[in-house]
Formats: sequence, structure tokens, C-alpha cells
Amino acid sequence: MKYPLIAAKVARETWAVTPDVFEAIQGAVFADAPAPYSVPRAPEMPEDDEDEDGLEMPQSGRVRLIPVFGILGKHLDTLEMACGGCSVDKVSAQLTAADKDPDCERIVLAFHSPGGTVTGIPELAAKIADVNTRKPVIAYTDGQCCSAALWLASQADVFLVSPSATVGSVGVFCLLLDKSRKMEMEGVKANAVSDGKFKLAGAPFKPLSEDERAMFQMRVEATGKAFRDAIKTKRAVADEDLQGQTFTGAEAVAKGFADGLANDLADVLEWAG
Repeated sequence: MKYPLIAAKVARETWAVTPDVFEAIQGAVFADAPAPYSVPRAPEMPEDDEDEDGLEMPQSGRVRLIPVFGILGKHLDTLEMACGGCSVDKVSAQLTAADKDPDCERIVLAFHSPGGTVTGIPELAAKIADVNTRKPVIAYTDGQCCSAALWLASQADVFLVSPSATVGSVGVFCLLLDKSRKMEMEGVKANAVSDGKFKLAGAPFKPLSEDERAMFQMRVEATGKAFRDAIKTKRAVADEDLQGQTFTGAEAVAKGFADGLANDLADVLEWAG
């Protein structure tokens, strides 16, 4: 394993991401499976309004466009960004700049993200809601806006989607690997010396105790409740649609996740401007 910090996130952090993307990340990090998912890259938005891949990102007058492309995470390093990460810190900084810019009248968040880790997402969601009190924030996706990305988009004043977009995957999880049986079969025995009842909770060389499982379950459920509460504070979505499933853009509008349909980002920017 060459990337211990990334591996630690996969093994221990709480995630709000689609299961297929998490499987791809896990396979790539632990090199035990191919990574079938191609991660959308976050445009750098240079002065000529083209990203480094040549993707033109339209602009519109007093509207500020902030792309939210890739797997969301906080304090991402260069490697994580190069692998398709989307920095929560960078999005937050761009949102602050747009909020303080006197020439900016509206903000458009363009999403193409399956979600990511939970750290920093509640705070950024609250920030989007706060900026909304001073300037309209419009969220849009013509690709994926799932899990943690949906948590953010739901806090916008208006959320528009393309008919064929993918929206949803509400919920969170953490994955704790138990390698104790594998180690036993290989003749390896771990002798751990620790202080504190939960210090080694989730360690891969031993099964979870009932108390440890209860602790992790309580944490996941609390985060999941905060996710659902954030959505329901802004949007009228039935509980039965907040159970991890995904919907097309047209279905998302019908179910209350989104406010309307727009075929492409240029149309949204024209409307916002």
C-alpha cells in the first residue's frame, strides 16, 4: 500500500458517496480490483474560461460559476486532487470570494459528483444556505449530484437538473475491514497493547466488539439524520425517497429534490444572468 493517508480514509472515515464509486476507490487503493469508475476532473477555470482538458466553461455577466466536479473531500493533497478529488476547502473559498465580490449578483454551483467523505460537508452546506440570505445561489447538474454533493446542492435557493441526470443516494456509511480470519489462516497473530476501551475500535486485525459496533452505528445514524434533516429543511421530500436510492433528473423534480429542468449549463447561466 503506497498511499497510507488515502487508505486510512477508505478504511475509517464516514462516507456519503455512491457505492459503485466507493468500490472503485477501494479497489484502486488496495489494488485488489480494477477501478471501473472514471472520476470527473474538476475544471481549473483559468482566464480563458477553459479547463486544462479543453472543456469550455461558459460564463455570464454578473453570475459567478463554481464547478463542483469529482469526489468531495477536505484537506486533499496533490495526489488526491490528481486522482479526481474535489476540494471542499477550494469550493468554500470560491463561495466566499463570490459572496464578497460586489460585481457578483448570483452564484451558480455546477455539480458533477458522486459525493465523497462527510468531513466538511455539513459546514459547507450551512455556508451555502448562509450565502443564500445575501445572494441567490443556484445549483445545477447535468451529470451526477449524489450523496454529499446532493447535501450541498439541496441548500441552494434553486436546484435545476437535466432530465437524464442522476440525483439521490441519500445516506452515509463507513466500512471497517476485519482481516483477523485471513491473518489466522496465514499464521499471523496480532498482539496489541492499548489504553482505552475504544482505542483500537475498527482495527482490521480483530473483529468488532458489540460496544464498538454500537459506537460506529450511532455515529453513522447521527450523520445520516443530519443529512436528511438538511434536505428536509429546504425541500419537501418524502422519507421513503431518502433511503439511498437514485433518481433521474425528471424523477428528482417530481419527488421534490430539484426545482426544475434545464438541458445544459449555458441555459442555466443565461437564465441566472
